[in-house]
Amino acid sequence: RVAGFDGIGAHGVLVTVYQAYNGFISYIADRIGGKIMCIALPPASRITLGTNPNIFASKNLSIIGTLVGTMQDIAVALGYACRGQLKSIAELRGLSAMPDSVQQLRRGEIAGRIVIDFNKE
Repeated sequence: RVAGFDGIGAHGVLVTVYQAYNGFISYIADRIGGKIMCIALPPASRITLGTNPNIFASKNLSIIGTLVGTMQDIAVALGYACRGQLKSIAELRGLSAMPDSVQQLRRGEIAGRIVIDFNKE
């Protein structure tokens, strides 16, 4: 189940495990201009995005990739978290605060993350 699903498709999909690359396109459905963020990259030559390239062009889809550290880097970071040495900085705001929040992010005035709760004004 996709939260906030409007019957058209997701505006964006975060693919956090490369094994899910073959199925992410189903979440976009009929959405035009959807964004796909590939966070976890597969080993070289191990997987494809699993759909006809014409779908990406006709739906104006954007695919964005990001590199993350090694598994050892992740283990070290998780070690910090287990020892209580990491603190997440996040502020929950209602939907009505979204325009101001975006402007603050653009101006670099936000330390940490802003989370918009679509069920809260």
